[in-house]
Amino acid sequence: MLFSSGSSEINPAFVPLLELGSTLLRQFPNVTVTVVAHTDAVGDAAANLALSQRRADAVQRYWIDQGFDAARIITDARGESDPLVPTDGPELANRRVEFIITGLLDG
Repeated sequence: MLFSSGSSEINPAFVPLLELGSTLLRQFPNVTVTVVAHTDAVGDAAANLALSQRRADAVQRYWIDQGFDAARIITDARGESDPLVPTDGPELANRRVEFIITGLLDG
């Protein structure tokens, strides 16, 4: 899931992906999702860490608003520390949220 530069607003193009997550959460009550949020390297590192937290929170809030327990949606803000594409510029691929699904294959 990608974000515009400096933004934590969910792009409507990615709502189907979030809905897929909703289906997963609904069908598998033991599943938790960790929302790992990133930024590009433009700007101050502390501000980017805060921006990545707002991005993770926006995704968590989306699922909480659908009735899912906040304890099942963990946020992990990483700021600019883990770029997908090494660059100091406004690389879109680095302005992302990734999902780690836990509990899906547990007996």
